[in-house]
Amino acid sequence: MDKDRRQQLIDCGPDALADALLNLAVHSVEVDDLIEQLIATPKENLSRFKRKLSGLKRRTRFIDWRESASFARELELLLQDLKSGVDDPLIGVELVAAFYEADNTIFKMCDDSSGNIGDVFRYDAKELFVDYAKRCSDKEKNADIILKVNQKDNYGIRDTLIDCAGECLPEGIIRTMIA
Repeated sequence: MDKDRRQQLIDCGPDALADALLNLAVHSVEVDDLIEQLIATPKENLSRFKRKLSGLKRRTRFIDWRESASFARELELLLQDLKSGVDDPLIGVELVAAFYEADNTIFKMCDDSSGNIGDVFRYDAKELFVDYAKRCSDKEKNADIILKVNQKDNYGIRDTLIDCAGECLPEGIIRTMIA
């Protein structure tokens, strides 16, 4: 990040920045969504996450490869709603798992030949899952969730959670999972 530009923006003051963001939001759904996320309470962001995830599951419009980067950004913002809305680590783990379980719907509705959408699962969702799972005291429940999610891995994306088990689970629980 360019520190000089950042400082210059800070020097503009909150009114100028708020006006600029609102002007951008008129032309960008992503900016409008970001503003909603910033001004929402954690409870509202959790509700936004659940509503958006349910909406994804009902979509019927196909997203071609030209739109996949934009759709990937939409998924990133969805995960950001979760991150901004959930402090409880177990609830966070369960909701990231629900995001992974939406992969069948998501990948059926789009052409991800660019890999943008898969990357959201491999990197953004994984990072969020690990963050919540590390803070969750019920490690056995985390292991159960990882195993449950991986039972129906039609796109090979859910195994990302198996790969990250070493980052968030103790060795004994991992051995039990393997057995």
